[in-house]
Amino acid sequence: MRLIGNNNTVLRELKEKDMPLLYNLINDENVEKTIVGWSKPVTYNEQLNWYNNLNKDNNIRFAISEKENDKAVGTAIISKIDWKNRSCSIDIKIDNCSQNKGHGSNSISLLLKYIFEELNLNRVYVNILDYNLASEKIFTKNGFKIEGIQKSAIYKDGKYNDLKLLALLKEEYNERNREWVWIWFV
Repeated sequence: MRLIGNNNTVLRELKEKDMPLLYNLINDENVEKTIVGWSKPVTYNEQLNWYNNLNKDNNIRFAISEKENDKAVGTAIISKIDWKNRSCSIDIKIDNCSQNKGHGSNSISLLLKYIFEELNLNRVYVNILDYNLASEKIFTKNGFKIEGIQKSAIYKDGKYNDLKLLALLKEEYNERNREWVWIWFV
């Protein structure tokens, strides 16, 4: 499956050729500092084993790639899918060299379209470290609102950090799209 936007960003299936990028992402200490979870250094063989066992969970994973050359620049993941309550979480990681080129915001837009219009979910949320202002800006640009803060929830870089919970509802997504279409055609 490929999700193609009106820009240079494409969300497509992960391929084995993407493993060098994912190997670098998981071992990059600068990327690790910006994400909520933690990771240990992995070998390239461990990365390949992870790839070969992807179908064993309920997550939907995409490679974020550039339209003109199909080069993977990051990952986008829909996880914690709750089909009964119609909610999920999303996470994105983008290689440091490919940041500030619109891939983050464009990937979130494509994910939201897929989540709300294809999967018919009602709520999507994301957890962001309090100091990751770049991620907060990208998500709020896409309509997410801060719902709460968990104090001292994540231990990183030798201290406890607050965790912000941001979310977007389907009705808010639909309203934003109606307003955008209305403005576009006036």
